[in-house]
Amino acid sequence: KAGSPVTIGVTYGGGNIGSSVQAFGSAAGIAASMMNTMGAMSATLGGYQRRQEDWTHQADLATKELKQVEKQIAAAEIRLAIAEHELENHDLQTENAREVDSFMRSKFTNRELYNWMVGQLSAVYFQSYKLAYDVAKRAERAYRFELGLVDSSYVQFGYWDSLKKGLLCGERLYYDLKRMDVAYLDQNRREHEITRHVSLVALDAMALIRLKSEKSCFISLPEVLFDLDHPGHYLRRIKSVSVTIPCVTGPYSGVHCTLTLLNSSVRHSNMLLSNNYERQIDDVRFTDNVGAIQSIVTSSGQNDSGLFEANLRDERYLPFEGAGAISDWRLQLPDNFPHFDYETISDVILHVRYTARDGGEVLADAARAVLQSRLNAMRQLAENEAGLVQLLSLRQQYPGEWNQLRSGVDGKTVITINQARFPYFAARATLAIIRFNALARVRDSVNANSNLQSFGLLLKRVAAGASPSTTLGFPSDSSIGNWRVNELGGDIVTVPVLIEAQDTQWEISLVAHPSQGNAPNAQQRILLEDIVLLVGYRV
Repeated sequence: KAGSPVTIGVTYGGGNIGSSVQAFGSAAGIAASMMNTMGAMSATLGGYQRRQEDWTHQADLATKELKQVEKQIAAAEIRLAIAEHELENHDLQTENAREVDSFMRSKFTNRELYNWMVGQLSAVYFQSYKLAYDVAKRAERAYRFELGLVDSSYVQFGYWDSLKKGLLCGERLYYDLKRMDVAYLDQNRREHEITRHVSLVALDAMALIRLKSEKSCFISLPEVLFDLDHPGHYLRRIKSVSVTIPCVTGPYSGVHCTLTLLNSSVRHSNMLLSNNYERQIDDVRFTDNVGAIQSIVTSSGQNDSGLFEANLRDERYLPFEGAGAISDWRLQLPDNFPHFDYETISDVILHVRYTARDGGEVLADAARAVLQSRLNAMRQLAENEAGLVQLLSLRQQYPGEWNQLRSGVDGKTVITINQARFPYFAARATLAIIRFNALARVRDSVNANSNLQSFGLLLKRVAAGASPSTTLGFPSDSSIGNWRVNELGGDIVTVPVLIEAQDTQWEISLVAHPSQGNAPNAQQRILLEDIVLLVGYRV
């Protein structure tokens, strides 16, 4: 209260403040109500504005979505067209599939055909294996042939497994072939290469006579012939063979003959069988090839091997290559229309090129120990007699004595037989004559009454105390072509005649046959063209 507390005055208290505050609160409430109303109005206006903006936005979105929908419609139309095309393609594929199914079921190469082809391919596969196996066996046989082996076991049987349809059979066969290839490279060593010139006159003179008369002869090349050069060699196998036939031919005339290998043998081992060098019965050291194996024909007769060009490095085997050097041969001349006079053939030389291995000193000593006995027992195929034989032609080797025998008054002559008439290896040894064979070539006379019929040949040694003489007959019906044949045996060489440093002289006389006819006269002796003595000897 303003003034005295006990007087009348203006009093200001809590009521006034409360009224003021209440009035302020009412004013504030009114202001708040106004503000609330204004806020509500602003919110309503904002909502309208927001709604307008949203509608505008929705309208924009709808416009854009309309464009998108239009594009989707266009895409759907495209997909529809694609689907329609795919449907058409599917229908076409279905139709094609039906046609393919019909074709596959009705075509030639159907399931049955493929089943048949499977069987055929399996058969061809097995046959191809058999062919490869056969070729491999032939390769192994060639392997043994080239190395001179008796047997080998590289290519086995049983590569084909039927339970596995033959799988890996080729690989197993190839493996064994490679093993054989390695073994070939390991064992293919260089061997001795030797050339042996074999003269038919020195080897078998009677065979030469038969060749000239009968146009054919057989030739045997025994092992002792090669042991003369190199005793102790074994596995002698031919590389090539060529023929030389010295003769007189006309211009542009060939020397044609056929040389055929009949059989051959090879000594495969350098071992001795029970200390014996010579071949025994059922001897496992030797292998034989029997039958007409190969042949060649000659054109020139001058070291002719039957080939246009003899090339030792030929990709194919040469004629007779790999055959044993111990061999038997047949030589044939054309019979119907000869190109030259076969009587001018002076010899036949076989040029044998062969390979061999050295068997060592034991085998060489054994070969040398029996060399002499084997030479003396060497069989002459033409005469079927054992021993060495030297041909002596009176016409060619004794021309003076030959003229005396034919043209002389008494039909008699004397010839000298010395070491120079024999091969050098025999002349160096103790040489002894053990046998004579004789042949006489006779031509027919113009006058049949003057023909030389049966006659005799008297041969005796001119020496004190020599064996008695023997008259040997040449009957007219015993002949080989134009050659009259007679064996001078009996007691003419009862004791072997040694020919060392001294010469031996033999008297030859043309006399009457021991049992028929007369002695040849001068005119008949002229019909003799040659007399050949086949001197059997030993060393």
